[in-house]
Amino acid sequence: STKWYQHSRKLLTAAREEVWYHDMRQGEERREKFLHLVKPKLTVLENAISKASTVMQQGFVLLVHIYANHPPRVVRQLDQDLQPHTKSLKRLEGLLRCAIIDYHPDGNIHNNQGEESGEHQLLCEEITKLLNNALEDTMDAIEKKPSARLARNNKKKSEI
Repeated sequence: STKWYQHSRKLLTAAREEVWYHDMRQGEERREKFLHLVKPKLTVLENAISKASTVMQQGFVLLVHIYANHPPRVVRQLDQDLQPHTKSLKRLEGLLRCAIIDYHPDGNIHNNQGEESGEHQLLCEEITKLLNNALEDTMDAIEKKPSARLARNNKKKSEI
């Protein structure tokens, strides 16, 4: 009975891997289909972020830009939270966490599977990556750790 179990387990593992690879290929094909539509929007966003020199400035520029230009399905009222008198690293951390929830791809799935839905889904994926990076940098700044990503960006700016 042990041989039967081992054989069955191998077959099940192979079937799971085949399904996983198939799903990955489909995801990559979908991503490639919409990447040309999303790339210009991401370039504008990354350029806006790159002009800021501190972690706090980058985080707030990111938040202001995405909520103004690419609102999520459910829009929060963040105007008061983004005013200069409320800017602190702790507040930025909280706002980034809220934005990650607002833009998480699983929360931005549309019922229609049209081109607009696929483009929005990919944009949300990319925005979520940027938000996660900003959150990591903010948490490092709160803990007074040097941000490797910010140092690389500042080095690139100085080389230009």
